[in-house]
Amino acid sequence: MSVNVKNDANMLISYKTLRRILGILGMGLPLMLYLSTLMSGVYSLGPSISSYYFTNSGDLLVAVLCSFSVFLITYRGYSKADNIISSIAGSAAFLIAVFPAMNESSVKVNYLFNFLPPAAVTAVHFTSAAVFFLLLSIISFFLFVKTNQKEPLPKEKLYRNRIYRTCGIIIFLSLLLLAVCNLLSAPVFDKIARFRPIFWLETTALAAFGFSWLVKGETFSADKNPEYVFVYGTLRRYPGFDKNTMLEGLSEYTGPATVPGRLYNVKVFPAMTETLNPEEKVRGDVYRIGTNSEVLGFLDEYEEITDNYPHPKEYVRKTITAISDSGVQYFCWIYIYNRDVSCLERIESGDYIDYIETKSLPEN
Repeated sequence: MSVNVKNDANMLISYKTLRRILGILGMGLPLMLYLSTLMSGVYSLGPSISSYYFTNSGDLLVAVLCSFSVFLITYRGYSKADNIISSIAGSAAFLIAVFPAMNESSVKVNYLFNFLPPAAVTAVHFTSAAVFFLLLSIISFFLFVKTNQKEPLPKEKLYRNRIYRTCGIIIFLSLLLLAVCNLLSAPVFDKIARFRPIFWLETTALAAFGFSWLVKGETFSADKNPEYVFVYGTLRRYPGFDKNTMLEGLSEYTGPATVPGRLYNVKVFPAMTETLNPEEKVRGDVYRIGTNSEVLGFLDEYEEITDNYPHPKEYVRKTITAISDSGVQYFCWIYIYNRDVSCLERIESGDYIDYIETKSLPEN
């Protein structure tokens, strides 16, 4: 069935951009809440982030928490365990949003589960908040440092890992201090309440959370330009693909790999578009090109994206992570199709060689 849609690449919102947005929201939430109440004439800080639920900033707080929830639940990591942890964290963020922290002055305010006893609502809120921050520290300290890259790791990755672990520790220590504050007797806590310790500890945890996601989005310490290229069509290692001979002469064959994507047939060559569905794969070959600009020049000319060709180009060169059959990740250049694909034949297998071999079989 044909669907009249624009090129998949134009519809795609990159994970890097989403990570950066999440990071900005995490770091900026306390300031946004304060400025929102400031505009209504309230000049003092709230005792906690949660206390803003019952101010004119309540809708903003709920909206940001729900944004955290949606992203974390749909986020996909390296393994099923990673996905479960991020999904639980996202669910906890949602529970924080719909179960506010109740007190004497807020009991009569409408909220989603106002048929429940205030004590029960508050218990769900604080339990969810504890789970949320604990899992954020685990995500930053343990999950963000994962990689399938071969040793030795690039210095940029090592630097990012130090940031991830530092942020994870900061979140965890903030959670511990929050627990200590909640265990203090009322007379003791009243002596420090004017310093807003709960608010600042929550702000510190959110800032560490946000910064780790900004780094994950490669806002800082991004990897250098790829030293590999992923090819999925007539440049692959296959008898009869004559241009592959030139590529092999300029680079080092690494092996077969897959990338997320969708493959289509364009007469005598394939076209790949991007996808957010991790189950959709395109199979191809990885070549190590190092920093050899001659190889990229050859490839850019072959794919007709140089200044010798009119705009818009048929392909665009982007970066992508290819995963080998043994699980090793390669940061690669790739050429993505830049035209409408609604009228093209989809290659369901994602493997162009398999496609042409199947097409060449005699019909019974």
